[in-house]
Amino acid sequence: MLKPGYKTTEFLITLLTDVGLIVSAAAGVLPHRYAAIGAVVAQAAYAIARGLAKLSPPVVAPPAAPPTASP
Repeated sequence: MLKPGYKTTEFLITLLTDVGLIVSAAAGVLPHRYAAIGAVVAQAAYAIARGLAKLSPPVVAPPAAPPTASP
């Protein structure tokens, strides 16, 4: 079973990237246009990563073999 999107590493990285872009644009270090482009790229990468995660079948452990009696 997949974790909810907000509990994934991809979400955390995307969130931190967006916060960093907003802070750098507000501080005047990065032009607003580039911050917006960076945010769009980060969101697109997150959407692709979640889509790929949902495409793959869930990993299920094979059932354990029953114990054998030794003679």
